[in-house]
Amino acid sequence: MKVPLPEKMASVACTPDGNVVFAASLTGKLYAWEAGTGRLVASIAAAHFRRVSSMAVNADGTFLVTGGDDAAVKLWRVGSVAAGLPLADCVVRGSGPAFV
Repeated sequence: MKVPLPEKMASVACTPDGNVVFAASLTGKLYAWEAGTGRLVASIAAAHFRRVSSMAVNADGTFLVTGGDDAAVKLWRVGSVAAGLPLADCVVRGSGPAFV
């Protein structure tokens, strides 16, 4: 199945069961699609303020973590990513993280 991408993507991850595919852009946007149908289920315009350089889903598929060139690491609950609200933000400054 081909899914048209709304813009150039910088990183991609999927849930372990393969049901949800995440992609993040050079501009900091986060997208989620149902893998079986190709339906876009989430589009978060300001997931990060710069390129999302990495992302991963945990082993049981409940959490997504994203890291961006804006020095932020964000934790998202996979089932509620469409709401656009991360569970936690961590901004890396100097020698260690600071939660905001």
